[in-house]
Amino acid sequence: TRWDDGGGSGGQRPLAVVLHGAPGGYGDFSENLVPRLRAAGVDVLVPNFPGMAFSLRNKFFWHSIEERTALLKDFLKEMNITRIDALVAHSAAIFPSLRTALEEPGAAPAVKSLALLAPNSILTPKTLEPLWLTRRVVRAYRRFPFLRPLVGALVRTAHSLGLSPLKPAVEDVMLSLTTYLESRYAESAPLLEAVSLRRLPTLVAISRDDRLLPYPVLRAVCTTLGAGEEDMWCFGPDGQLRRPGKPDSWLKVVCFDKGSHYPFIKQPDVCADEILQLLRRIGSLS
Repeated sequence: TRWDDGGGSGGQRPLAVVLHGAPGGYGDFSENLVPRLRAAGVDVLVPNFPGMAFSLRNKFFWHSIEERTALLKDFLKEMNITRIDALVAHSAAIFPSLRTALEEPGAAPAVKSLALLAPNSILTPKTLEPLWLTRRVVRAYRRFPFLRPLVGALVRTAHSLGLSPLKPAVEDVMLSLTTYLESRYAESAPLLEAVSLRRLPTLVAISRDDRLLPYPVLRAVCTTLGAGEEDMWCFGPDGQLRRPGKPDSWLKVVCFDKGSHYPFIKQPDVCADEILQLLRRIGSLS
């Protein structure tokens, strides 16, 4: 976990809680979002979720949505955080973020806005297909240590044959697959609909060249929130705005031609600026 307060006084500066994907960690944001947000007067908290090595070593915490959400809420409670100005979620962090943001008052910190960066979808991406096989591979890796070398060989072979866009780091691949499978993603449309119903100020950033989550899969999140293609703010390969979208809405969707699965790394200035604009719209930043 990293807390960057930029030298500000406690409680007076807006707070952004930034959650990484699976795999991921503080380092994903340390050279892009964190310094840019801090320079603008925002405190930044980046908690680290356990990785697959932790689960295999300790034989608990298997990355279900219930475990991840409970861990996040417990952590925020221990940090005495009662208000989050911007809850920023990359990839797999969308689902614990949605559940936290939609909690009843007092059960979790009050979330004033959401930023979803290359969010996992309510649709099944190709990286999980066929689902029956992926579920069996994940189960074998978790339950049977003697099968892990075989699973590792399968992961490396799939990568070398171009069948998987995931890098052949076996523990990371299994963490990614496990977290997606255990997220209840197919049941999560009502969470997005609840965000829309509440008009919770939300930023979504997606990319046409995302190799892990194809564009139609990402678009499903935007559509469920209520954004059509004509509503999106489109940015060219160089990060320049080439087509404005719907102005003055609770929901803003930013689409990059060249943003990859890590738009905050590929387009850090735009992503940071959009989060700062979000904070200004809700009155947390002047």
